[in-house]
Amino acid sequence: MSPLLRLLLMYIMATLYIIAGIFHFVTPEFYLAIMPNYLPYHLELVYLSGVAEIICGLMLYLKRTRVFGAWLTIALLIAIYPANVQMAQNYWSKDHPQKYLLLARLPFQFVFIWWAYQYTKPIEHAKLLAQELTENFQAHNSPSVIETSYSLDNKQPKRTKYSESETRLIETLENVCDRFLKYNVHAERPGSLRYARGRSQTMETLWNLRNKGVKVVLDVPDTMWDAPSAEITQLKKYCEEMVEEQEENIEQWYFDKQVRNEIPLEKYLCEDRVLKNRDSSCLREVYTPTDQETTNAKSKGDTEKIDL
Repeated sequence: MSPLLRLLLMYIMATLYIIAGIFHFVTPEFYLAIMPNYLPYHLELVYLSGVAEIICGLMLYLKRTRVFGAWLTIALLIAIYPANVQMAQNYWSKDHPQKYLLLARLPFQFVFIWWAYQYTKPIEHAKLLAQELTENFQAHNSPSVIETSYSLDNKQPKRTKYSESETRLIETLENVCDRFLKYNVHAERPGSLRYARGRSQTMETLWNLRNKGVKVVLDVPDTMWDAPSAEITQLKKYCEEMVEEQEENIEQWYFDKQVRNEIPLEKYLCEDRVLKNRDSSCLREVYTPTDQETTNAKSKGDTEKIDL
C-alpha cells in the first residue's frame, strides 16, 4: 500500500466517524431503536457515543493525536458492538428485508477494528530507534582486537576486530531502548521532533520560575518534574517491540560490511523497510534550535551538541 493511499484511507475513516457522530444528533431516534434494553439513559448514551465518534474522527485527522485516536476508535467500536447485535436481533425478529445484511455486518465490525489498528503505532519511533542505534554503535567502537571463541582446527582462540564482532552488536542492542528514558515530550515541536533530550520550553520556563523563588504548583512534586512521562515510557515500549521485530534486519545491515559502509542505518532500516510503504516524511524533519534555546544552552555553559 502506498503512503498516499494509506493516508487517504485514514482520512476516509476519520470523515466517516465524524459524519456518523453528527447523525447521532440529527436522527437520535434511529439509534434509540437499537439501544440494548439493559442499558439505562438511552438518549444520553446516544449523544455521548455521537460525541465520542466525532472526537475519534478529529483525533485521527491530527498527526499528533492520531495514535491515541486510533486506540480510542478501537475502544469505541468494541463498546458499541452490543448495539449492533441488538439492531440485528430487532431486524431478525421483525423479519425485516435487510435482516441478512445486518447479520452479515456484525463480523465486519472486526474489519473496522483492524482498520483502526493500522494507525495505532507511531511511525516516528523507527526513526528515533535508528538514530539511537547509530549513536550507540559509535559509542561502542574500538580498533582493538578481541578473542571471541576457539576455532575447530586448533586450540588457539579466534581473534576478531571488535568493530566487526558480534560482541559489539550485542552490546549496542542491549538496553538501547533505555536511552529513550532520557527523552522528553516537546509539545511545541511538530511530528517526530517532539521527542528529544532536554527539557521542553514549558518545563524550562517552570524551572526558571522556581529557581527565581516563584511558587509553582503542579500535581507532582518538583523532584518528579524531569521523570519520564507515560508517553516516553510507552515510546520505550515501542522501541523494544521494534528491536525484536527488526533484529534480523539490523543484523543483516551490521554483518554486511559493504552495506554498512555505504547505506546509513536510518535509510536501511526506516526508508527501505519499516516505512517503505508508509508515510516517511518524518525522516526529513530536522529541528533548528530557537534563539531562546541557544541562549539557554550558552548560559548554562553546555558544551554538548544540542540534540536534534
